Amino acid sequence: MEIKSDVNLKGDEWLKALKLLAPFFTQSSQPNYSIYAISMSIGIMYDKQSDVAGEETDECKENPKSVPRTVLYQHNFDLDFLFQSAILTSAQVTFTEDERMNLAFNEACDIPFDRMSFLTKFANFGVGKLLEQIADDPVETMQNIKKFLAATVEGYNYEIDSIPEDDFDLEDIE
Repeated sequence: MEIKSDVNLKGDEWLKALKLLAPFFTQSSQPNYSIYAISMSIGIMYDKQSDVAGEETDECKENPKSVPRTVLYQHNFDLDFLFQSAILTSAQVTFTEDERMNLAFNEACDIPFDRMSFLTKFANFGVGKLLEQIADDPVETMQNIKKFLAATVEGYNYEIDSIPEDDFDLEDIE
């Protein structure tokens, strides 16, 4: 994946998440990237996106957060994998199956598409879900995040897996 610029983390939820969760990561593990990647994964699992994480407050504008392109470049393989997973499965885009395959696996793909913006919108949604796991006690926070991620991976996250009542018709059962 070609990375041309830093990723700007817009919204007050990013400020909260980075403030509350960055202490769990050593500086060498690049906390902004780590929280961004976890949030992106959550957004991809839910297949939900947001243009901004929360509200763009004056504090956000005065204290902008980002993930530098030099850090993103070090994780290029992981970002490619996340992009492939998202583009192949997401209902957020209307590409055909062939176009999705082309975007996912053809480096010479000529379909104009901003991959990092696509992934960042997932992260903007996911950071909100990550913030829902925050507790007053840091140990409890980590346990909540662990349980949340494990339940999602193991298929016990009923918020993701439930069938919306609007899609459920009792006449279908008869």
